[in-house]
Amino acid sequence: MNPLGTPGIASFDSLAYDWHTAPMDTSAPPAGITPEDWAATPVAVQQFLLATLTVVALQQQQIAQLIARVAELEVRLNQHSQNSSKPPSSDPPSAPPRPARVPRGRKSGGQAGHARHDRPEPEPDQITTIRHHYPSTCPTCGDDVTAHRHDACAIQIQYVWEVPLVSPQITAHQYHTVCCQGCGGLVTAARPFRCATGRLRPAHGGAREPAARALPHQSS
Repeated sequence: MNPLGTPGIASFDSLAYDWHTAPMDTSAPPAGITPEDWAATPVAVQQFLLATLTVVALQQQQIAQLIARVAELEVRLNQHSQNSSKPPSSDPPSAPPRPARVPRGRKSGGQAGHARHDRPEPEPDQITTIRHHYPSTCPTCGDDVTAHRHDACAIQIQYVWEVPLVSPQITAHQYHTVCCQGCGGLVTAARPFRCATGRLRPAHGGAREPAARALPHQSS
């Protein structure tokens, strides 16, 4: 892990760099120094100068990597639902407000001229119940009209499709117990495979006295 803890960045600690022990090639002068001036420079100064140039080069490389990393993080930080594929729920507080929807001058729902879609009328044999509804009071004068059951115009029909309630089918499996004539033991019928689990309860709410107990044991 590098000192900044940033993945992908070359780790280099200039403070821990020891130029005394680092291998130095002092045969060729650095750029900008003539061979004569370089030959006149003490070896210790040459090593220190080369170490300094090495540290500067490594730091410049690390700075360039950090600049690229910061630019990448800024791009990711500035992403929101309007400039990326992120959902609006992930927008940070700094994200610009979403643009208001431009009204198109149309009301919600079906538009004028839109073809109506209804269920087809059921066949007569599909109708299970017929309920007649008659008015009770005139909305104009308030007169009671319950006695008038003669249709003055065509009947209006409304079909209502209702899903029937599902009722369970309950099967009572009764396991009979008989007395073995050979040994006098009680033998109870085995359960079917799909009824292998579940609590057994006595019939009629109470246990019956086994008939075998009242029978004398018959020896062969």
